[in-house]
Amino acid sequence: MTTEPGRARLVRRLIVTHVAVVLVGVTVAGIAIRLVLPRWFSSRTGRGLGAGRGSELADDLHDALTASIDRSLVVAAAISLVLAGVAAWAMARRLARPIQGMGVAAQRMAAGDYAVRASREGLRELDALAVDLNVLAERLESTERSRRRLLTDLTHELRTPVATVGSYLEAFQDGLMEPSPDLLAELSDEVARIERLIGDLALLSRIDEHQVSLSLAPHDPAVLVSRVAERLAPQFAAAGVSLAVDTVPGSVVSIDEDRIVQVVTNLVGNALRYTPPGGSVRVSCSAGNGSAVVEVSDDGPGIAPEELDRIFDRFQRGAGTSGIGGTGVGLTIARSLARLHGGDVVARSAGLGHGSTFELRLPLAS
Repeated sequence: MTTEPGRARLVRRLIVTHVAVVLVGVTVAGIAIRLVLPRWFSSRTGRGLGAGRGSELADDLHDALTASIDRSLVVAAAISLVLAGVAAWAMARRLARPIQGMGVAAQRMAAGDYAVRASREGLRELDALAVDLNVLAERLESTERSRRRLLTDLTHELRTPVATVGSYLEAFQDGLMEPSPDLLAELSDEVARIERLIGDLALLSRIDEHQVSLSLAPHDPAVLVSRVAERLAPQFAAAGVSLAVDTVPGSVVSIDEDRIVQVVTNLVGNALRYTPPGGSVRVSCSAGNGSAVVEVSDDGPGIAPEELDRIFDRFQRGAGTSGIGGTGVGLTIARSLARLHGGDVVARSAGLGHGSTFELRLPLAS
């Protein structure tokens, strides 16, 4: 931050710089005049006055002119030094306030206050720096909000399974309940839920830190989609949800098979989770415009227009989906892995109560 001593140092440095420029300019001008003027003056006056007395008069004129120029340079230097000092002082005051403001803003950001913003004072270069500083503050503020929301949501997601496991263990220890295959299976499911959540968050962390490596190889996405649908078919049957698959084989994409199978599984599993019994999920795979396209449509609660992009945030769920299980990061992982392959995952919906469609796009192999 630019404190009063710092401002004084800035004033001194600017004054010294301006004075040095003035002194250098006066010195250069004086040397140039000393070198050029005698020769030029002698050549001009010598031709006009001739030899003898005229030559003596020329010397007198030369001396008088030189003395006048020296005095003029001294007066000009003195005036320039005063003006340079005043200009430096004024400039220092003009620069000190915005610099001090940005210093205060930077210190407050370093202390964790990301809502602070640097003011603009009308100086183009410093205003550009203030804009950059404000952009940094906005990004830090957004990151901090995401971090806090992540911790809150993570705590919420872990509270239920941990409380369930803890209550059962306490009941077992107090002799209030006897372990049974059903209870042990429920405990196993809760532990598996915790493990899935931790694994998903660890994967997202590796993606954010660019530590996920891909083993790319050519694959037909239609084959992968059919394989995922076949594997999940028993779960659809148990939930009373019909599953229709429509694939057009023959496309080739360069992908990490395991990662894209994970993406498709997340999308299809998400559709199953949000589709009520008696509903249907449709999965299609086709190619066009240089991309392989996998679409997963469901008869679920639908998505409000303002939530179509937010649902890909960590732990973000749409309206009307409370009480539905899941780790809350499946769509985040799906989009992140798709983008690692140069593709994307987007959502479409006609609104609440009209179902939704998730579209996975992957670039075709050349």
